[in-house]
Amino acid sequence: MIRKLKYKKDMELLNTMVLYNTLLKEAFKTKSKTNLKLNVPSFKTEELTMITELKIVLNCLKHNYKQLIRYLNDEEYSPLMKVIYLSTPDCYPVHLKISLKEYFNFDLYVNKEELFKNNTPVLTNKW
Repeated sequence: MIRKLKYKKDMELLNTMVLYNTLLKEAFKTKSKTNLKLNVPSFKTEELTMITELKIVLNCLKHNYKQLIRYLNDEEYSPLMKVIYLSTPDCYPVHLKISLKEYFNFDLYVNKEELFKNNTPVLTNKW
């Protein structure tokens, strides 16, 4: 799912985060810590309007990076990845933990239709 924000600075920053998520996916697929450095657009905090959503996305990417490091150090480790779930385009974003296999099938943002496509239960509780 492609997320569109109204404000230019927010959108530039979000596009960089989505690109970083793509690089993380490639690192998981190749099982190597590839070059994950990006040029982040310059901004001031006052210029950002969707700061809460950007913080949620940033925390999600931090978590996924930590999972990558653990995955590379321990071959038997099965990481739990985070994606951002939006039930509607205007709702409050929340992170959703999914398996690595499901992570490869989704973008950084997931909506209800993508989540329940093909009647695959993603939200299963394994106690």
